[in-house]
Amino acid sequence: MSSGQADFTLIAQNITCAYPISDIYAPTPRYLYYCVLFLTFVTIRYRWLSNIFLGAAVAYAASAAIHAFIILSRPPTIHESSQVSIPFIPALSNRTRSIEALVVDKTELAIQPDAVELDIDTITAVVVTAYLVGLPLQIWSRTIRSRIIIRYMILLWNLSMLAGTICALLSWPTTNLASPQFRFCFAGFLDPTSLSSSGWDPSDWVGSWNSTILNIFDNPATVWQGQTNNCFYPCFNTTQILRQSTSLKATVTTSTTKFAKLHNPSRSNNDRFGPLLYVAIIVFSVAQFFLYIVSALRLGSDNLRPALHEPHRLWKYRKEVWQHLKAGFWRSCLSLAMVCHWPHGWTIRCVGQPMHANTTPSPDLAASRSYENLYNLFRFVIDVLMLVTLIACFTLFPVVVLAFIGWIEWYIRNDGSTNESINQVGQWAPLVSVAVILFAGLFYQLQGRLASVEEIRLDIQSTERHLRTLTRNLAEHRSMAETQELR
Repeated sequence: MSSGQADFTLIAQNITCAYPISDIYAPTPRYLYYCVLFLTFVTIRYRWLSNIFLGAAVAYAASAAIHAFIILSRPPTIHESSQVSIPFIPALSNRTRSIEALVVDKTELAIQPDAVELDIDTITAVVVTAYLVGLPLQIWSRTIRSRIIIRYMILLWNLSMLAGTICALLSWPTTNLASPQFRFCFAGFLDPTSLSSSGWDPSDWVGSWNSTILNIFDNPATVWQGQTNNCFYPCFNTTQILRQSTSLKATVTTSTTKFAKLHNPSRSNNDRFGPLLYVAIIVFSVAQFFLYIVSALRLGSDNLRPALHEPHRLWKYRKEVWQHLKAGFWRSCLSLAMVCHWPHGWTIRCVGQPMHANTTPSPDLAASRSYENLYNLFRFVIDVLMLVTLIACFTLFPVVVLAFIGWIEWYIRNDGSTNESINQVGQWAPLVSVAVILFAGLFYQLQGRLASVEEIRLDIQSTERHLRTLTRNLAEHRSMAETQELR
């Protein structure tokens, strides 16, 4: 195009600057992660198989949690907003037909370079899902509760996922949302609608954004000709921890650019479904921690506590549970009445110990019985709360998890595709890794049938040595317990 035909009018276009989803959080590894978590529950009766799936899920979720810690610890620098002057273009201009997302009816724009970190969406999906699944797994899995060390490891993992969830949600306002961004071009020389950053050249800066942009486009034969791109992108001056500057991508905001609408601050104010899920997650977390505390501190009745770890017992022994609750209710009513009458008017007889109406118990005996009555009342309240919470969690747990995964995956789907497709090694390598580990675990189960006589004899000797070690450890623990009792 000759200089006479070229349009050298300075224009501004609305764009969205974002770091695309990293390949490690692409759909294939992410969906594989969901499948592995599901298989952990399905194969929970087969310890060796469930441990394989759980190990894969723990490793993937742990890396996402660490990523969330790093993002929160090093938030991106937010530049101050400044005004940039642009030529006035009316809304009825012919340029609006050929130029998408054209800024019209304005002579000034507020420039504040910013970029969206799309990894925060996938990180939130991974760590929150792990947290929601980890708590029920710790409470309801007989395999995980079989050893103290495994319980502590899963508890540590759950606490890590909780910390990762908190970090991801705290990072959301600064990394998931960005102020409006623009690119500046000559109307006759536009870049493609989507362009990756070529890096920031410090020599372009001339004291302010207004001076910098005017310096570039007021000198088309010198400064503008020396630019890498036809357009100038202020957002290319931003940085993000664990990201290369060249991975930043600028996309012209059109009606089909869905992720631009999702990551706009005004859009976040209209999101009504997200807060409901946050509330559900918080309530579910409080309920699960309550059940865990009841289990760890052995609160409530001994008859109902086994149902805490095996909810199917509620239905299997529903008659016994109902009879126990009725007896506990009347016992609590009597205990409450006695507490209300203490220390005056012991005309109501104590449970199992009738007293004469005119008999006045000693202060120590009265206080002891009062504490016992309070304990009966407290235990009944814990039983009722435990049953209600257990039934609600067991019923709503799948709904909460599926609702969150559905919502966050819809959100991520609109973020756009990653840099790699399914046929590239970065996408199918995790699937192959899990398959190889699973094959190795299955093959290892055949060791008893394939082992030679000598190998079996060595295994027996090793087991006998291990048994003697366990016997010594048991004797030491018993000796320590007896010593503490004597003290």
